[in-house]
Amino acid sequence: MCLVKAGTSVQAQLSFSHVKKVLEAVIHNLTLAHVVQAHCYTTRHQDIATIRAVWESMLRGPEEKKELLWESEIKLVPLLIAVVPALPKDAAVELHVTASNDDPSRRTSWDITTKAACGSIECHIVLSADRSSASLSLSLVPSGDVLGITDVKCITEEVSTMFMKATKMIEAELVPQCARVFYKCSPSPVQQIVQGLEESLRNCLGESSPSVALVPVLDLPNSQILHLSCWLSL
Repeated sequence: MCLVKAGTSVQAQLSFSHVKKVLEAVIHNLTLAHVVQAHCYTTRHQDIATIRAVWESMLRGPEEKKELLWESEIKLVPLLIAVVPALPKDAAVELHVTASNDDPSRRTSWDITTKAACGSIECHIVLSADRSSASLSLSLVPSGDVLGITDVKCITEEVSTMFMKATKMIEAELVPQCARVFYKCSPSPVQQIVQGLEESLRNCLGESSPSVALVPVLDLPNSQILHLSCWLSL
């Protein structure tokens, strides 16, 4: 497959369009409106706003609008955009999504923010309309200098506690299947938190502990230093 020689906006449109076609090929009525978890990789921080604008415009496309019975109060699917050193074939954009074949307009979602020792933990949950699957995202946002974090154990426990609290809020017989932990790779305290978090999940969930993929990145949006995305299903 040849990569088109074009700017970030064009590459983003093509990438998202290809994902849309793959969804339709898997199940004929799937659209981008059915996406419940989306991760995008780019190589330049300054392209984040452009990529997000393309994503939002495609979600408001004719098919997705019809599928969602679009109204202004319906929230867009959160798109995590991580900045990485490089992508295959020198691409500017790469997109990974998870979708559910349900009624997107009848999903349940929660947004929770709690204080942490170093700042705040932001949590977003989406439960599919048929309650057969859910996505859970946790973001750790420091209030000051990352290198000033000293109580790594406390912060690790706070993130783990929020994760367990969020899974219980879903109130469905769902099991964590897989998780990605995106984290800024330079500050050493963050790496310690990630290692502790992985161990904590194994201890708390036992055999139900999800497969965890650690993804070091150069940067995350909105001052995040760590972002955990987990997929749950029956």
